[in-house]
Amino acid sequence: CEKIVNGIVESCAIQNSASEKKLKASLALADQLMRQMGASAATGTSVSWEAVNQISKEKTSIQLPSVQLGDTVIAQNYDASKPTALVDDVVKKAGGAATLFQRMDEKGDMLRVATSVIGADGKRAIGTFIPSINADGKPNPVISAVMRGETYVGRAFVVNTWYLSAYQPLMDAQ
Repeated sequence: CEKIVNGIVESCAIQNSASEKKLKASLALADQLMRQMGASAATGTSVSWEAVNQISKEKTSIQLPSVQLGDTVIAQNYDASKPTALVDDVVKKAGGAATLFQRMDEKGDMLRVATSVIGADGKRAIGTFIPSINADGKPNPVISAVMRGETYVGRAFVVNTWYLSAYQPLMDAQ
């Protein structure tokens, strides 16, 4: 039994390593596509959001500047049948799921402003956010890493299920 369990553990470690390498390659692709689109910037236009905490489901009304990559303004798009710049391009070329987040507040809560992730309602899960503090009162490891300017690779809760994920901070000119 011990040999079987050790073999399973080793097999899982190999698969995890391969998955992490693919995630890092997908991040590199996303970075390349963003660079091709142009610099990230906040526009002078505000967007209203009914932001939903992906853990507690608590709603918060906020206004944030719209996000722009080069000449492309990232518009609110809940419709999965309509394309969304960047995230759909990443998924088309790398597979998986892709999301562009915008920082909501000083704590570091991160709002999904563009995503290929589909919610239970069949719509893109934009307007949901990762809270900086988890329900158990501990800092969210994804947000903690990104706020330090680091890339996070590991397990993360995404909207309504667990993923092996990678998150990389994106800074605008400021």
